[in-house]
Amino acid sequence: MHGTCGIEAPTGRNDKAQANGLGMGIPIWWGLLCLVPLVNLVFIVLLWMAIAEARKKPSWWGVLLIVPVVNLVVPGYLAWLE
Repeated sequence: MHGTCGIEAPTGRNDKAQANGLGMGIPIWWGLLCLVPLVNLVFIVLLWMAIAEARKKPSWWGVLLIVPVVNLVVPGYLAWLE
């Protein structure tokens, strides 16, 4: 417990998912499929969709990563804007 009121602050992560996969509840076999050409595009988009949802943005922001110039802006948008 932290603080003086005896309430634990939420960590925002799932320790079991972190220990059993790549993080954010993603299994290890997804990482292996990212090594397969063309299949990796699908899994990378799914990964960025999950990141967008975790940042409380619409999941279609992850799909924008397949647009050539927009894919340079989307990671920064998801990382730094509220």
